[in-house]
Amino acid sequence: MVKPGVHWDTIHLHAHRVLVDEFLKLGIFIGSREKILESGVTAAFFPHGLGHSLGLDVHDSRQLLKGHVDIPAESNVAPKLYTYLRIRRPLQSGMVLTVEPGCYFAPQLLEEHGVWSSSLVDQEVLKGYTQVGGVRIEDAIVVRNDGAENLTVVKRDRASVEEMCGGA
Repeated sequence: MVKPGVHWDTIHLHAHRVLVDEFLKLGIFIGSREKILESGVTAAFFPHGLGHSLGLDVHDSRQLLKGHVDIPAESNVAPKLYTYLRIRRPLQSGMVLTVEPGCYFAPQLLEEHGVWSSSLVDQEVLKGYTQVGGVRIEDAIVVRNDGAENLTVVKRDRASVEEMCGGA
């Protein structure tokens, strides 16, 4: 999805949709993708923005962001899903940014976002995942005219990640 002209909000929302779809498969979420996104419950598991720019200053300038008001309207999506976005603009060729979706099972976030009382969450199934903690894998991306160039060379397949996390 990373290419010139695509709005960062659209890519960020796609990451939330992927989380919803996978949690539905696991049985953590119950109901429709639309209702889950409307509720904002995914913010408990993916509380940060999808990424930020890279350069001399790794986080985006508020002055730069202020000038961009062409944010896609997603009327049925909870506004809190966009709270921590560091990029809120269409992508341009040559931009260098991170793409770092994450998934967390942090007790304070689950409580803060009402997960334990949500009718959209199977609390018994969720309890089986709370010991996971969380994971976020980051890529450094250059937006090119024909798509994206991934500058990250670290392996990300399950076996390699588990090996790295195991101290190997």
